[in-house]
Amino acid sequence: MAKIYDALKRAEEERAGDRPDETPALPRVRHQGPSLRQKLIAVYRSIESGLPDTPCRVITFVAVRPGEGTSTLVRELAKLVSGELAQRVLLLDAACGSGGHHEHFGVRPEAGFEAVIAERRPPEDVIQPVEGGLHLGYLGTDEASAVRVMSSPEFQGIVKGLREAFRLVLFDAPAVTDSSSALLLVPQSDGVIMVVEAEKTRWQAAESARERIVMQGGNVLGVILNKRRFHIPRCVYRRL
Repeated sequence: MAKIYDALKRAEEERAGDRPDETPALPRVRHQGPSLRQKLIAVYRSIESGLPDTPCRVITFVAVRPGEGTSTLVRELAKLVSGELAQRVLLLDAACGSGGHHEHFGVRPEAGFEAVIAERRPPEDVIQPVEGGLHLGYLGTDEASAVRVMSSPEFQGIVKGLREAFRLVLFDAPAVTDSSSALLLVPQSDGVIMVVEAEKTRWQAAESARERIVMQGGNVLGVILNKRRFHIPRCVYRRL
């Protein structure tokens, strides 16, 4: 399978080669600062360094409030690790489909893990391969069914089985301020990555969310400051 980031890079180089000579325009704000790929590499390094002796890492991604870009980040990390590092990765949607993962990969959602609990179906029945070593699933069709799965006594055993089948399991959780169900994933996770939108989320709210996660026994491996805007030219910013 062609590596997505290599393909994007080649396409950017080809587009750059086709442009006529002209005075370069000022860089657009959204292209300044580290690229998404660089951010995700840094995130994965934080996961590796924080959990050096864990064969399969189960990580929950959670935002402080809705709309901070958590689903995009966790999905692109899953693609990066499964594609470039050739690892078996499972992306589990715990936000009841609001992340748009099935639409992104163009697959039709099958039964969620609620069927594993209620109908005693094996987990592999509700997990879909989407590309390379990346697999996709969701916990429940709505918040109530997802909470039933996460609260079930069988959930710990299910996660244990997933650890044996994958090298990385990523939970895309709902925002802490939007639903307390995200905290139900903390005891089953090796670590938590918090997502905070720059210039929008108040630090008091972020600190409160972190404290709630820690109180549940969560291991906060890092915080992603997402959608950061650079208000000075990149060449000047790099010299600061």
